[in-house]
Amino acid sequence: MSSSSTTQQIFVESEQKIIGYFAAWREVLPSESMLGLTHAIVTGLRIDTQKLDGSLDTTSNPRMMDHIRVMNLAKPKNTKIMVMVGGWGGSEGFSEAASTEANRKNFAQNLTSFCLNHQLAGADIDWEFPSNDEFETYLLMIQELRTEFDKHGLLLTAALGQDYGHLFLKETWPLLDWVNIMAYDMNWAAPGKRMGGNHAPVDLAQSLLPKWENYDIPKNKLILGLPFYGRETQSWATADSYANIYQQYYPQDSDDELGGFNYNGPQTIFTKSKYVAENKYGGVMIWEIPHDLEFTHEKSLLRQVNIALGRLQ
Repeated sequence: MSSSSTTQQIFVESEQKIIGYFAAWREVLPSESMLGLTHAIVTGLRIDTQKLDGSLDTTSNPRMMDHIRVMNLAKPKNTKIMVMVGGWGGSEGFSEAASTEANRKNFAQNLTSFCLNHQLAGADIDWEFPSNDEFETYLLMIQELRTEFDKHGLLLTAALGQDYGHLFLKETWPLLDWVNIMAYDMNWAAPGKRMGGNHAPVDLAQSLLPKWENYDIPKNKLILGLPFYGRETQSWATADSYANIYQQYYPQDSDDELGGFNYNGPQTIFTKSKYVAENKYGGVMIWEIPHDLEFTHEKSLLRQVNIALGRLQ
């Protein structure tokens, strides 16, 4: 694994994207970490579950608007800011927004206006998850969004579960700029049962991306999800940030389990990112950036991503 001085911040262009999520519920976001990102995605935008007509709800996460303003002011020259719609526990309303032509048009127009009004580069759709009979209306929704977004040069992406690709209609993929694959939260275990392995092992990453290629998605649209958090090995539902794990136990770079948590340490993050670079996939995405140490810290996971992708010299 490579290492880097904390005093040198020389960035070069990279073929791969480095995409980081920032959760809207946090009081403060580490905007300095945007130096290590090509794209920063603020979460918190939802579909209005009272109107159920494709209108947007900007109030469920009251800090979201402030975060967007601060990040727009702080963003480096070449970093793009986006917004995520939906997410785990926030995907209510997608079914209705996609169900009729009128709702789809309303949703697309509302989301386009939101991006333009707040100087955003685009939106990430995180519907968790369509039911078996909704993949056709998902496609129709994406088509409507693509039509509106193209009028203004906005990015349209999607966050998808580890192995749901075969359920989507293949006509969906050309409409998306890229696909964020959530390659973590594996090896679920019932309460009181020990997990069968790491929740985001290296071999998972190396098997998932080729599988998604089989769905006729170009390699440069496939983005590997990296976790910057760990799960308690004896209690899957308990999680903690890499930063907290490091500051409590000071693990070795090669460690992926310590203090009762399994996670991805610097060496594993470097290995996964190097795999993406060497196989010319589209890049990596991170859930989530505030789980990391400060970007200037030599043990920052985001630093290892940048080094592996050849972006930080």
